[in-house]
Amino acid sequence: GKGVAARVDAALRREHPQLASQLDALCTALETSLLPTVAERLLAAVHEVVLLGLSVTPSPPDAPPAAVTDALNKIGTAFGLSSGKLARADNPETRALAVGWGAALLRECIASPPPTLSELLARLEAVRAGLATELAAAPRVARVDGGAWRMLLSQQPLVEVPGQYEAGLEPAMEQLAVIDRIAPGVTVVRDAASGATQRRFVLLSDSLTRHTFYLNGPSPLRPHASLSVERLSQLLRLLTRRLLRYRETRRRAVTLALPLSMRINDRGVMLCECDPSETSLASVLHAARSAAGLPPLGPALTHQRTLSRGVAPPDEEARRERLRQAYDDACRGV
Repeated sequence: GKGVAARVDAALRREHPQLASQLDALCTALETSLLPTVAERLLAAVHEVVLLGLSVTPSPPDAPPAAVTDALNKIGTAFGLSSGKLARADNPETRALAVGWGAALLRECIASPPPTLSELLARLEAVRAGLATELAAAPRVARVDGGAWRMLLSQQPLVEVPGQYEAGLEPAMEQLAVIDRIAPGVTVVRDAASGATQRRFVLLSDSLTRHTFYLNGPSPLRPHASLSVERLSQLLRLLTRRLLRYRETRRRAVTLALPLSMRINDRGVMLCECDPSETSLASVLHAARSAAGLPPLGPALTHQRTLSRGVAPPDEEARRERLRQAYDDACRGV
């Protein structure tokens, strides 16, 4: 609980003030430099709402479900679209977003939503595609705040490389790796399947190994996602410990684990480990369609639009034929 964490933090600052200072400076520098921008977070949120709408079983009269409208209202509140806070931001790029795609989202989808889910999804997809096109023109390489890695170079390295205790065992002191420095270059990666943006950076340890991480902030639609990831990781560690009691699972080295994720503050910001080469089949498909000039979600939107028209047939054979027709229409767009 928070009481235990507060006592551990107080003991760390009392017994190891230099280590606590390095941790504070490192986490602050990473959060300042490497969290997704407002526009990138808005793109991910809009993409999430589009996928939420597509997950609803389409049928006449195709009214927007409460889950979708509630999600849009949460986005409007979280990003300051409804209150006008975004337009008063200090950053000129953020103000430009407020009068551009932010205003379009507020006007077309939040303040005056259309009467049908199909039309609402079409408007959301237009906002998503416009935001994605603008962000695609931005540089794909950034830099970490220089103060963080200069501080690490000038002091004795004390901060451990994250993830060395994931197996539930404390590593031997001679094998414990500490962060030597942060590579200054940052690669900006955008997942075409989810719209999420990652700024991947490399921690270099004193053992000359490289560890790639990115920061993930809370979503307005899933504000407690970091807690869910932590609880799932704890559950998988317990299951692995149980599995390893049996000889066959030990022989096959069967383990269950998630990629390393840990919170670095009380605002839900997580430090996540990643493989630089990782991708998903959905991301490859979306990227290929975008490169060919085709809408990534075109087939899914066509399928939804076809099934939402007209009147649902009463007999089973007519329903199957309607589903088959919708499927054929979607396949023609692939």
